[in-house]
Amino acid sequence: MGSGVAPPRAMASSCCSCANAAASSRCGAGDKTCEALPEAPSLIQFRQSFARRSAESLSTKAAFGRFCGIAVNRENGNAYDSKDLSAAATKAGAERIWHYNWRMTTDVETPGVQFVPMIKEPGHTLGVSVEQLPAANQGGTGAVVKGWNEPDDPGQAGHDFNLRSNPEAFAQKWTDDMIVAERKGYTEFIGPAMAHDVCWLDHFLKACETTAGCKERITYLAFHRYRNDCAGYKAEQSHIGWRGDLGYALAYYRLMEKYNARGFKIKGLVWDEIGCFVEDYSTFAAEDSQITYMQEFYIKTILAVKANDEAMIEKIRTSPWIMPVGPDAHAGGSYELGKCKAIDGGANAGQDAVNALRSLVSVAWFSISPLKNHLWIGGDTSDSLSKLGEVYFEACRTALGSADLPLPAPTETAPTEEPTKAMNDEPVVTPVDAAAALDGKTARIVNANTQREIYADGQNWGSGFGVRPRTGQANGLWTFTRLADGAFRIVNKAANDAGRLMYAAKGYTGTTRIGAGTPSFVGGDGDWMLSAQDGTHFKFINQLSTRVFYDDGAAIAADLAAQVNAGDVWSIEVEASTTATTTTTRATTTTRTTTTTTTTRATTTTVASTTAQPETTISVPGVALPTPLDGSARWVVNAESGRYLFATAGMNWNGGFGARTGQGGDDALWAFTQKADGSFRIVNKVSDRALYAAPGATLADRVGAGSPSTAVGDDGNWNVVPLGDGSYNLINALSKRGLYDTAGVGAQLNGGKTEGEWHLVLPGAPTTTAGAATTQAATTTKATTTTKATTASPPVTSTAAAGITLAGATVRIVNVKTSTKLYAVKDANWFYQFGATAAVADQSDVWKLSKQATGEFRIATSSRELYAALGATGATGVGAGVPVGADGGWRIEALGGARYALTNTVSNRRLGVSSTGGVVADVGASGDEATWTLQVVQEVAPVVPGPVGTLDGAVVTITNKVSQRRLFAEAGSDATVGFGANPVAQVSATIGKWRLTKQASGLYRIVNTASDRTLYASPTAFWNSGVGAGATANSVGTGGEWAIQDQGSDFYRLVNANGRILYAQAGSTGASGVGAGSPVGDDGTWAFARVTA
Repeated sequence: MGSGVAPPRAMASSCCSCANAAASSRCGAGDKTCEALPEAPSLIQFRQSFARRSAESLSTKAAFGRFCGIAVNRENGNAYDSKDLSAAATKAGAERIWHYNWRMTTDVETPGVQFVPMIKEPGHTLGVSVEQLPAANQGGTGAVVKGWNEPDDPGQAGHDFNLRSNPEAFAQKWTDDMIVAERKGYTEFIGPAMAHDVCWLDHFLKACETTAGCKERITYLAFHRYRNDCAGYKAEQSHIGWRGDLGYALAYYRLMEKYNARGFKIKGLVWDEIGCFVEDYSTFAAEDSQITYMQEFYIKTILAVKANDEAMIEKIRTSPWIMPVGPDAHAGGSYELGKCKAIDGGANAGQDAVNALRSLVSVAWFSISPLKNHLWIGGDTSDSLSKLGEVYFEACRTALGSADLPLPAPTETAPTEEPTKAMNDEPVVTPVDAAAALDGKTARIVNANTQREIYADGQNWGSGFGVRPRTGQANGLWTFTRLADGAFRIVNKAANDAGRLMYAAKGYTGTTRIGAGTPSFVGGDGDWMLSAQDGTHFKFINQLSTRVFYDDGAAIAADLAAQVNAGDVWSIEVEASTTATTTTTRATTTTRTTTTTTTTRATTTTVASTTAQPETTISVPGVALPTPLDGSARWVVNAESGRYLFATAGMNWNGGFGARTGQGGDDALWAFTQKADGSFRIVNKVSDRALYAAPGATLADRVGAGSPSTAVGDDGNWNVVPLGDGSYNLINALSKRGLYDTAGVGAQLNGGKTEGEWHLVLPGAPTTTAGAATTQAATTTKATTTTKATTASPPVTSTAAAGITLAGATVRIVNVKTSTKLYAVKDANWFYQFGATAAVADQSDVWKLSKQATGEFRIATSSRELYAALGATGATGVGAGVPVGADGGWRIEALGGARYALTNTVSNRRLGVSSTGGVVADVGASGDEATWTLQVVQEVAPVVPGPVGTLDGAVVTITNKVSQRRLFAEAGSDATVGFGANPVAQVSATIGKWRLTKQASGLYRIVNTASDRTLYASPTAFWNSGVGAGATANSVGTGGEWAIQDQGSDFYRLVNANGRILYAQAGSTGASGVGAGSPVGDDGTWAFARVTA
């Protein structure tokens, strides 16, 4: 990342299976994320452990003697300054800290703290030549210099496509840069810091090996890592994300070992960016989530290994599925973008992962966020550490990496009366056994302060859920079922036949989105950790959202722990009639012994108990699994939809995965291989992708097929349950989610429903017709298979009566009755941020009509396709998503007068708007509310940049690549008045011309030739604020200097001296939507075309 922070990338939690580091270092919203597991011992216990073990540490000592790094600068209005650094030094010890800012110089200084300068990309840092690098060992700078920042990422040094795609060609350039640094007194060189692509570094080092003077000038290997699942992160073998982090470090360790054997002298690894985003990567994670990751991975894993903690070392050494990446650069062939994939770590993967952590000479936490700073409070009290900063710098104080340095005096005393209470009063989840006795029990949950009990009546979700005085009624009783990871599902069984499962949704506060819902439709926010306060009193902490239940005397609510002051302790009053021998799905040694009994797979997690608990079994007498199922390749055909499960080669996880109509095909053939415990691995024959359904998720979230198949962990094990009629349920052995196909493939906890029934069909088996789709049944076709009546549907109309050609048209879809426009926001999915509204400014109401060979249309905005699911009514099952199956097909029927009916070809539901304005779809709907006009959107031809040549002195037009808006500044005005970006046709030839003049700093002034106004971005503002054109160059200061970053083909990014990147959003004019910030997307790319002055 760094200054001019790039848009968040997909997390390299090993391709978000967390075992494939080929993914980028920040994962996207559709990738696999990782299950959460119980808390490990508290930070205080680890701090004490470090002190005991410091004398026997086997840790690697950095040559610059500092393990604790800070990746931070003064951008984005975060108020970072020398007082902040001084506060960190006071906490941890100045001699233990180093910092960097993606620059060659800094004005943030504290005696004893070392600054490490960076040569950010080949030959320069933000346009400042490497020749301007200050001399070593002066002004707080040591003798260590950092090299290029993320040459594998297009948002950083990798914006140069040649560098990103051809690492072998740049070994000489690296050598040249480091020779300049060496001439200035630097003796140690941190190699190119990778965003995610280990293979890029492998090929670079291969070329370095044969380039004179290169291998002597790489002292450390550096890499970055970001996660989007920090709130639920656990340092446990069963946590895929934890294993993925270990695999990522392992990959770099093995590179170091390989090249040291070939003559390099690499001293260790530098993990110089690490941090957390929210799930969709739209912003940085909340402080509580970052603290969780810091405690679980930085403190309880990395520092524990550095402290020679035997328990943690053994846990890593014996952990399965720790996987590096490949192929090896020396195996032949040149580097290829996207080729890096997970490979088998071999028998020594666990031990090598331990060695990888031991080889770390430093870790640096990433601490930049708009208008704030993660490690400090900011603002007027910017010298105060945040809670995250307190945890980090306290850990730095005791971190082992500078064994010759005495520990500074502790800045706080560890508590003696409450040893399980963590720093900053964060809730510490009790170790697993403390709450184990509640498993299978039915109890009342009574608030210790108000003496009110939690109840759930016969309604659903937030309705009929709350607290009341004890009544003795059955709907105040809750059954606790402990999961394999130590969390609990808490169900009120008296509420209705299905019961109601307690939940607290992520991203909300107070009384919003808490309640109890139908268990099969509650996801990971229905898993609860219990923090014991004494034998019968607990705090309830939601495992996904980290919200804590409390009763404030008015109502039950849930907030993050830091926001809860009282009322969060609850008494669990177990009913006397509850026995301790209930049957659960916890791990046992029982395995399936015959083909007629399917068991849920045993896990490695066990619970302390005097009697072993039997495992739940599903037995169907007299019904055998298909013979021979083991090793055979079959089509997997849904009994309800008649669609074939497939996984396309060359894609991964949920990409190129789904179910389709037709006759199967090679990428719809799946091999079933039975494991010793009776479960199956189900692997696509063509793509080598293994079917999975991750725990803690619901519906289409985290279900797909991963490549290679060995990269998929225990959530790739499936129980095949025969139903006695030739169909089967496929139940994931780890997550207990059953595979189904409705509007798309998903997995839910109640996998036995009709749409969760599948035929396992050998190619060439007899076929039987199920409606319009042809399915192939393994034995007998299900009598309950429903047909989709498409033959009687009206023909597809392809041309409007008004003469509009629909096929390929780009339109706005406007309801006749309400005049509202159909929209679906780009980065959401399904029914989220979907509807009809009067005003949309971001093009999310622009739809593409794509005619299919069948005559039906697919209707999409961005990547989201409109659908209306079979078997539903009203607003249920209607939305826009990806991927969408057959129910994404539509008939567009001309009704005359440029009016149309949109009817789904599978469900026969006609799209409309309800009386409250929501989008609905119903069979037989009619009237203006179910009628639409299609307003053709004239697509603007993409901007074509003109040749610019030398930038200095050039006069150019500057046009945004995405929004097609051209920058202008009118004469006689200042700042934002008369400034902005308009469609090209609305910008006159005079006010749209800009002269580029290079300054002594290496940056550029960009001055309008007609008005003599200078483009600027204020260093004290962000996003749409503080961007304009100043009347004079002197009035804008350094905010008027810009780095012009070449993106290729005369496209550029304009990065202000303060790190803000200029953008112009689509759908606006003038100054609206013009701003500068970081990170920004493609609307931060501009086309330059040279013109005459």
